Amino acid sequence: MIPAAVNLTVGQTPVADQGFRPTCAAMATTAAHEYARDGLELSVEHLWANTDARGGVMPSGAKLTVLRTALMIDGQCEEREWPYDGTVGTPAPLPLPNGIYKASAGCQLTSASVAVVRTELAAGRPAVLVINPNSAFGLGAEPIDAATTDPVDDFLHAVVVVAYDDATSLVKVRNSWGLTWGNRGYADVTYEFIALRGRAVMSVVI
Repeated sequence: MIPAAVNLTVGQTPVADQGFRPTCAAMATTAAHEYARDGLELSVEHLWANTDARGGVMPSGAKLTVLRTALMIDGQCEEREWPYDGTVGTPAPLPLPNGIYKASAGCQLTSASVAVVRTELAAGRPAVLVINPNSAFGLGAEPIDAATTDPVDDFLHAVVVVAYDDATSLVKVRNSWGLTWGNRGYADVTYEFIALRGRAVMSVVI
């Protein structure tokens, strides 16, 4: 039975800032992978480079399906081995480090819903969530809601869901816009927002 509330905030690595690059999906996936690795800080830059090498990087960001493949087959080294830069990609260390961490075949891509997010968190896995942000999300003022009158747009963004509470119908997300967004990089989002603006959910299983 899925519990009425789960909170995986404790054990999260420090909130990152993607800067001027469209790396939100790589940031979110890395955060979920780091949680699964008990807080080991992993290289966003390495995951981004692997995704790019597989043809999964576009001007607007990464294709989640290709990023998933890169995580499972190519993996990530530690952040200290290949650090991230918010302005321009950093070159690969040569030779590449021996310590490479991969996800297993259990890494799945599903349609987005509150039920899927709850199931993932109940299993102890922060959920990578792709959304269509609205203006309220951009401001980060809690709780972030979505009305049916919200304009439809094509802008996609990835965050990590780290908690949910059925009593309040809220989920807590971790963003990649630094500590000035929301409550030091986190914000509560309504279940309605997920239902209306959620687009995909990915789990990271090691």
